[in-house]
Amino acid sequence: MLVMRWSVLIVVVLSLLLSGCSRDDKKTPEPVKKEPIKEEPNTPLQVKDYKGDWIDPGEGVALRIGDERVLAYSYTRQTCLLLLDLGTLEEASEFLTDIQSSGTQELTFVALGETEDDRISLVRQNLPGACDNVPDPGMFDPEFIFSHLWHSFNDYYAFFAL
Repeated sequence: MLVMRWSVLIVVVLSLLLSGCSRDDKKTPEPVKKEPIKEEPNTPLQVKDYKGDWIDPGEGVALRIGDERVLAYSYTRQTCLLLLDLGTLEEASEFLTDIQSSGTQELTFVALGETEDDRISLVRQNLPGACDNVPDPGMFDPEFIFSHLWHSFNDYYAFFAL
């Protein structure tokens, strides 16, 4: 019985609310058509706009954007290793996506196939002196590889418990 009273009360209240929303036969004016605002197309930033040396001092990663090629390095205070030759500026633009900058001293990008969580942030700074004499990447030198690995742990994982 109680459920029936509540049901009837709800139906009555809803019908009163809906009956108050009667159709208005008065013609409403047509909305004013506004011309769309023409905006300049937002040109994405290009690798060629950021020539120079860029480093991530906390990670030991560096990028050298030259006139013709883009090179990626892994560096420590004592060693430097050419990680990747990204090719020409056009080829590098395909690999380094969603380039953003806050001024001329900071650069961020997402590598092709990565997500926003993997965004790499770099600052404009000269490469360390160790990068002046980078060994040939095609040459296998186990002593240099071990030295670079050792210095990487020493520089970037100083508080890593062994």
